[in-house]
Amino acid sequence: MVRTVAIETLGVRDVGGDDDLQRLGLDSLIATILAVSLQEELGIHVPLAVVLEHPVVDDLVRVIQDGDDRAPTSTEVRLDYNESPIGPPPRAVAELRERAGDLHRYPRDLEPEVTREVAAHFGVDPGDVLLTNGVDEAVDLLLHDVAEIWTVAPGFDGYAQRAAVHDRAVHTIPLDDRWQPVAPPLAFAGSRAVFLAQPNNPTGNLFPRAWVEEVTAVADLVFLDETYLEFSDSPSFAPLLRSRPNLVLFKSFSKAFGLAGARLGALVGATQRIAPLRERRAFYSVDSLSLASVAGALADADHRAELKRHMAGARTAYLDALRSSEVFAEVRDTQTNFLLARCPTPQHSAAVTDRLAQQGVRVRRCADFGLPQWIRVSIGSYEALDALSNALARLRLP
Repeated sequence: MVRTVAIETLGVRDVGGDDDLQRLGLDSLIATILAVSLQEELGIHVPLAVVLEHPVVDDLVRVIQDGDDRAPTSTEVRLDYNESPIGPPPRAVAELRERAGDLHRYPRDLEPEVTREVAAHFGVDPGDVLLTNGVDEAVDLLLHDVAEIWTVAPGFDGYAQRAAVHDRAVHTIPLDDRWQPVAPPLAFAGSRAVFLAQPNNPTGNLFPRAWVEEVTAVADLVFLDETYLEFSDSPSFAPLLRSRPNLVLFKSFSKAFGLAGARLGALVGATQRIAPLRERRAFYSVDSLSLASVAGALADADHRAELKRHMAGARTAYLDALRSSEVFAEVRDTQTNFLLARCPTPQHSAAVTDRLAQQGVRVRRCADFGLPQWIRVSIGSYEALDALSNALARLRLP
């Protein structure tokens, strides 16, 4: 039966037991169709992940006959916060266990140690790095010296939220229909503080590198958030730090390092820019547990490579699955570990988000980002994609 369904789905004359379906044209979209067709013919659940991970026919048949232990359970699928789908770095977990006996100590020795390791990883001097309690503390420290900020819309709302807390004015840099900035770089000449994410969140795209470089050449302060950079095909702006003391980068360990729970980030900039921020920071604002986990993650290159490999394949699979759904009017390409899908109306967006949640699949509605018709979907595991695809297939909207 598997061979028959595969022949019909792939549109080929014959399929042998040792044939690799990927070589016969199987991609993530066709795999989704094949998984659904097998479920209908066999009367059992066939996860999309099984089809994608077992493309050789005999292997696929064996897994289906033996049963798959990854069938959906009552566990909620979280695709709303762009978290790592492969778990934390094993070496980070090991480091936490090893240092657990030191929790009665302040991190007075550990923090300088991890600062040096972070600096070495990003190719800068330790004096150029300030570890912070996530992006919020990083932004707070920089806001001390500015009266107003400029940031893009749609874009990450955290910059404007922190500015409001500190009673700083916020000016919007509008984006066009391609989600590219329309303001010329010279608009930020003089005493301007510009806060940008590259790639941008939630739109998932990169701004033109030349535009960003020109902004750094004229603005008084440029905060460039590279939280999602490792998932893109763009290099870091770190080489500019030597010639642009007004430029400060933010490096996150939540996404590509798989440590969203650690709440530790790093400001990277010229020593003369970082030094006063170090004096301004709260007493030991980063804790020993976060520091230990980052130390372990920095040493776990295998985990980072595995996550990057997963994203390369899963990103295409998620795009294909959402584009094949009748729920969305548009699904955008992405340079991150999430993607954006547009519903016909804001009301549809709210309904889709709510009804997916009722089926145990959490996605992020983007109304608070200024995109009321759009939904942000994290690129998770293949099992999560299977649950998402099944939930979308069951949606009935007016």
